[in-house]
Amino acid sequence: SARVSLQTSFWTLDEAIKITNRRVNALEKVVQPKIEATISYIIDELSELEREEFFRLKKVQNKKKRDAERVSKARVAEEEALMASGKMSAPCGFAHGQVSTGRGHCRLICNSHSRFFS
Repeated sequence: SARVSLQTSFWTLDEAIKITNRRVNALEKVVQPKIEATISYIIDELSELEREEFFRLKKVQNKKKRDAERVSKARVAEEEALMASGKMSAPCGFAHGQVSTGRGHCRLICNSHSRFFS
């Protein structure tokens, strides 16, 4: 009777170990790889979103820079036209083409006159 009870206990324990081993195998062979694949996918997607955002930011920065240059060129052309017509003198008080190294004056006056003020 004690022997049968012991064999039953061993058999029950053996079945419990088999069930536990199947669960461990399922976790190792199925669940863990799925989770790792999901993590890898999320990391790849986040990296792609980061690259796209960086590209968008660079594009916006370049557009702002081009727009600013366009406005600056238009302003310079307008000032040059006004100076050439005599309706406006150089803001520094120098005649067009003069050079000064003094503080607050033009460093160099040329075709792009207004860009070189200190």
